[in-house]
Amino acid sequence: MSTGQNNFLTFDPNLTNADSDVQYAAETAVQNGLSTGLASVLMHNKLFHQVTVMMKALANFVAAQGHDALDTSESALTAALTAAINPASGALAAIGASTKEQHLTSTNQTIVATFTPAANQNLLIGVSARIASATTVVSAEVDYTDAGGNAATQTFYTNVSMPVGSNPTLMILINANAAPVSVKVTAGTANNAYASASIVEV
Repeated sequence: MSTGQNNFLTFDPNLTNADSDVQYAAETAVQNGLSTGLASVLMHNKLFHQVTVMMKALANFVAAQGHDALDTSESALTAALTAAINPASGALAAIGASTKEQHLTSTNQTIVATFTPAANQNLLIGVSARIASATTVVSAEVDYTDAGGNAATQTFYTNVSMPVGSNPTLMILINANAAPVSVKVTAGTANNAYASASIVEV
């Protein structure tokens, strides 16, 4: 892959005339914003350096993916950054549905997140559970219709004994038809588990 053009530069790249990290953090203007009076050269050099070194890093990334990182067009730069982040489609992944900390108040299976894609779509599904006060058995699955029009279920875990605290997030990639996709979680103890889930279009 050829490297794209890049005209972004880091201001004072060697920090030869700038505040140290400790000095910068202690600057009154950093804490409260600028006011009238003489500006601090050292502080502003540190400020410009921090802003531009991040911009330079992003520009380097864009150029390394084969796209031009130039300051001549905001729209072209936005398109280049978007394409660099997701080279397959030139578009960012979209969140179809996301639920945080849904309280499982019963032992019945609960729909935590649901989403209906507009057409056949790859979806990345994630689910996690937090247990409040005592070890609880938890099950989680995603129900959907596959590309062939068949009802399908993928299981994250079945009757897993989960300790108190946050338990690992599990991810499943599916290809779903234009029909409801539902993440369902069941807790063995009522009012002791919280479920989070996301459905992301990829």
